[in-house]
Amino acid sequence: ARSDAEGARAEVDRLRAEADGLRAELEGARLEIDGARNQAGSLRAEADGLRAEADGLRATAEAFRAETEGRATETSLRIQDLEARAAEHEDRAQRAQHRLRNDEKVREKTRRALSMVLQILEDRSSGDGGAGGSGPASTP
Repeated sequence: ARSDAEGARAEVDRLRAEADGLRAELEGARLEIDGARNQAGSLRAEADGLRAEADGLRATAEAFRAETEGRATETSLRIQDLEARAAEHEDRAQRAQHRLRNDEKVREKTRRALSMVLQILEDRSSGDGGAGGSGPASTP
């Protein structure tokens, strides 16, 4: 009976030691679970922050895109206006060149006419015998 009692005590001691080991393992697992829960909470908070940041970046990108499209439209209209004005200025320049050519032709004709008038006047004054123009001048 002693031997059985000692065996039973040894078995109880072994079972107690095993139970203590299992309790320690259980406590370790609980701590690990708590750590994982805390880490999951942190990761959720970080993910929420990243989502909020991404939403902000999307809004910024959308605002930038809208501004860029507005500027592009404005620039396109400005280019059209400048092209129209350039065409108008080009037309005005062509008309001015045409007038200058016509004015030059008129000047040349006027020079020739004046030259002919001077020639006629010189011929008359030399044909009068050098009278010096004391009489009334006749003009053609």
